[in-house]
Amino acid sequence: MPMFRPIVIAPISGLGLSLWEATIPSIPVMLLNALEAEESEAAVALLMHRAHHISCERVPFQASRGKAVRIGFLKALGSGFTHAVTLEDPFRDSQDLEIFLRAACNGPETLVETSLKDVRRVWPISLLADAIGKTPGSLGFEIKLRAQYRGSVSKIALPGRSEPFSLLERIGGRFL
Repeated sequence: MPMFRPIVIAPISGLGLSLWEATIPSIPVMLLNALEAEESEAAVALLMHRAHHISCERVPFQASRGKAVRIGFLKALGSGFTHAVTLEDPFRDSQDLEIFLRAACNGPETLVETSLKDVRRVWPISLLADAIGKTPGSLGFEIKLRAQYRGSVSKIALPGRSEPFSLLERIGGRFL
């Protein structure tokens, strides 16, 4: 496996973007913007100006999280990244990033997660390139991709934090 080159993949909403500015991770970040509002464009541009390791990919307006994340994974693979860290809320989750990255460094061929229903993961995308290319980018993309992963999985605990909303909770508890 090539060297460990992680990137944070974060679908964004207009809410909280300016707050996230104070907690920018020190590794590359790819924001996935599916918003149409000019205010989101201005906020993203300002954020990218202040932190040059942040990029933004435009995804179709109101794209599902799955479609946005798949686009991010494919762009990250094309740019030579080996791992993608998916976060639900970059502002809230950035404090846990070091824990995720440390676990991924200890097992670079391992998928790192807290639980099956938590969308925060470190994906070894270089090992999943074929599956990413073949899995449709739709609602449930991460669930379907996770089901295809046959490598080792590392479950980590995040001390003193409650579990975030899961993808299943966000879509009404239905398993796709």
